[in-house]
Amino acid sequence: TLVLQGSIDLADAVYPFGTYGRSIDILTRQYLFKNSMNYNHGTGHGIGHYLSVHEGPSFISMGYSSSDIPLTDGMVFSDEPGFYLPGQFGIRLETDIIVKNYTLPNNYSNSTTQFLHFEMLTLVPFEPNLIICKMLTETQKNWLNWYHTEVKNKLENTKRLNEDELRYLREKTQEIKC
Repeated sequence: TLVLQGSIDLADAVYPFGTYGRSIDILTRQYLFKNSMNYNHGTGHGIGHYLSVHEGPSFISMGYSSSDIPLTDGMVFSDEPGFYLPGQFGIRLETDIIVKNYTLPNNYSNSTTQFLHFEMLTLVPFEPNLIICKMLTETQKNWLNWYHTEVKNKLENTKRLNEDELRYLREKTQEIKC
């Protein structure tokens, strides 16, 4: 659940134009850090520019690179925090996200600052039986329920799923309540 919390917080982030991936990497690691945990890989890498496994020029990672550039509308990344206990187990959640321009609903500051956020590209529900619901914040629960509704609505209308697949989809995308 700690890994899921970080994945949700990154996917739900809103940040100013000019932000580097290294500046928001902490969003995925904060819950692990509070429990003296970490993972030894970047949180996200670019996808699809030249079809390399780890596309640059921008990454979501704690490290610094002189070739790094700020996140920009249209960039596609993985969101893949994890935790590994050598010889015992490991967990990694991976979704794909795209950077998009974001219009704030209430611009009280009359700021000319432009903002960005992520939109989800992956349409796979998170396994509810592996989530300790009471660990999630209300914002995280709301995001998870929104995401599962999006997954269900987009997939059940494709007419490509058989009855067993539809039943599975509806079961895994039920509202999280706790």
